[in-house]
Amino acid sequence: MGAEMNLPALYSDVQVALKNSPFKMVQDGLEINTDRPIALSTYQEVLETLLALNSALGNGMSSIQLAMGDELNAAEAEHGEDFAQIIPERAPTTLQTYKFVANSVKLPRRRGLSISVLREIAYGDLTYDDQERYLETAAAEEMTVREVRLMIGEDK
Repeated sequence: MGAEMNLPALYSDVQVALKNSPFKMVQDGLEINTDRPIALSTYQEVLETLLALNSALGNGMSSIQLAMGDELNAAEAEHGEDFAQIIPERAPTTLQTYKFVANSVKLPRRRGLSISVLREIAYGDLTYDDQERYLETAAAEEMTVREVRLMIGEDK
């Protein structure tokens, strides 16, 4: 899947939380081994750690935001509507956005793009093939959010 990250010391809490778990932080999000059941409390513990790290880093790390989205999607797939119990009241809309983007643009397709660029593509009401074309172009040309927005708008 995604390339492994060289996690700096700032990620030590995540490394500790993920050690010996089915979760693996990668460049574009979170790989999750779902071969065995994962308790909802485990999802909650990891989500809280990711939220704290995201906050400490100034809410600007796309990989952490996408990791939260990946985790919420996996929790919902495994636990159904019960997954909503792990979403803290302080950030439900933001986390739902991360979840939607991570679900719309799966880990192998993210190409190192920022969550802001991925959000433009995810919310663009695009076919899979159109998404793929925009993802490829955005990555190859290292496009900004504005450039991606204009590119999608011009094609509609």
